[in-house]
Amino acid sequence: MRLDHFYGIFKRLRLPSRVLIASSSLTLFACATLPTPSCDGNPLNARASDVAGTQWVLLRWHQARSESGLMKERNTSRGQTLSLQFSKDGQQVSGHTGCNSFTGPMQTMQGQLIGSLATTRKACDPHVMDLEIRYLSYLKDYRSLLRDQDRLILIARDGEVLSFGLQQSR
Repeated sequence: MRLDHFYGIFKRLRLPSRVLIASSSLTLFACATLPTPSCDGNPLNARASDVAGTQWVLLRWHQARSESGLMKERNTSRGQTLSLQFSKDGQQVSGHTGCNSFTGPMQTMQGQLIGSLATTRKACDPHVMDLEIRYLSYLKDYRSLLRDQDRLILIARDGEVLSFGLQQSR
């Protein structure tokens, strides 16, 4: 069906019905969005209790907006999975960079949950190594980390956005 067909039906409704439909649509839209960090330097960040005992797999990695305002998805597909896991006690973080494994303490200093990370030192394809360097630097120094049920969103200081999906425990 075409959009003008729906608009025609909407126009024929009485005013109270139009108001109800419009307000319901806005409410549904507002409930379906993540909280957005402000640009005034006050990040929104998940607490350790929000992520303790969870495992995440990277679903999408968007590069920072270009001058034209577009966000391009970063190519991470080379058969490698980037992951992030928080211990049940909320004290450790670990995961995989697509090449190497990493581990480190969770902290609550300076608004960051993840402290210094130690990694294995396997050499991989240059593209994968470049992603690893970026991934680890974003984990250690991000602008915002948001959890919305089965999604974890990391917003880097340079505007790149990493979107993780909750991995069910086995």
